[in-house]
Amino acid sequence: MTMHGSEGPVLITFHGGGIVNGSRRDEYMPKPITSLWPGILVEADYRLLVPSSGLDILADMKALFSYLLTLPIPHHQLFLAGFSGAAVLAAEEKERTDPRFTVQGWVSFFGMGGDFLLDHWFTPRDTVTRQPLWPDGEPSKAKAWSNILEEWSGADTEYSDLPYTEGLDGHIPSRGRVWESLHGLACFNDALTGDRGLSERLAALPYTERPATIPEPYRAIYPQLYFESGSDTLALTLSPCLLIHGDRDDVVPYEESLRTSSVLKASGASVELITIRGGDHNLSVDGAESPDALKAYQYAVTWMLGLAPAI
Repeated sequence: MTMHGSEGPVLITFHGGGIVNGSRRDEYMPKPITSLWPGILVEADYRLLVPSSGLDILADMKALFSYLLTLPIPHHQLFLAGFSGAAVLAAEEKERTDPRFTVQGWVSFFGMGGDFLLDHWFTPRDTVTRQPLWPDGEPSKAKAWSNILEEWSGADTEYSDLPYTEGLDGHIPSRGRVWESLHGLACFNDALTGDRGLSERLAALPYTERPATIPEPYRAIYPQLYFESGSDTLALTLSPCLLIHGDRDDVVPYEESLRTSSVLKASGASVELITIRGGDHNLSVDGAESPDALKAYQYAVTWMLGLAPAI
C-alpha cells in the first residue's frame, strides 16, 4: 500500500482491472478523487485472480485493516472506494466488524460485485467487441484460452503489483489475456472461487436457483448474497453506500448497480445510485469525457466528507 497525508479522514482506494489486472501504481484512479480528497489517502494492492482466488483477496483485505490499526490515523473516519472490479472489495465492508475502526461509507465506481450470477458472466464474450460469441463459444480459441489459464494457475508469483496501464514499467501484457480467457470461456466464477467447473454448474441453472448453489466457504466472496440475505440487522450494520455507474457499460453490467441499489433500499440500508446517462465503463459518453461524470466524482468526495464525524 501507499499512504499520502498524515491527518484528516482516511480514504482507502482499491484499483480497477477486473480483479485480474492492475495495481495501485496504475493510471486508472480518477484524478478528481485523489486531488480533491483533503485527508489521508491510502492506495491498496491485493492479489489478483489467477493464480489467487477471491478468498485470497479477502485475506489481503483483513491483513490490510490489521496493518492500518497499527498506524496513527483516525480509525473511526475510514471511507472505501472501489473502482471497476475492485468495487467488490469496497462492498465487502460487511466483513470488517472490528470495533477498533469504523467505515463511515463506501463508494462503488462502475463496479463489479453487485451480481456475479447474472447471465452476463456465463456468456462467452469477446473482450474487444464486448459482444457474445457463438453459442458454443470460440472453439478455435478455447484451447489457447485454457492453456493461458493453466499457465497462470501454476504461477509461483501472485502478481499483485502490476500496473494495468500500457507502457508503465512492470506491465505484463499476458495478464490481459487472463481477462480475455475468463470471458471467452465464461468461467469468471471459477477464478473467483478457485472451484473449477463451478461456472458450468451455475450456468446450467435458472438464475433464481444459482444463489443457493454457491457452496461454503465461497459465499463470503459474493456481497450480493449478504445484501439479499434479508438480515434484520443489515440496515444497522452496513455503512452508507454510493453507487456510480454508466447505463451503457458493456464491461460490468449497469444491472449490477441497479440490483444492489434495489436490494439495499428494500432492506432499509442507506444507498444512493447516480446514473451517468450514455456512460460507458469509464463513464465516458460517445468516447468523450462526460461533464456528468466529473460532477459525480466531485459529488462522491462531498458525500463522503459529509459523513465524516467531527474529531
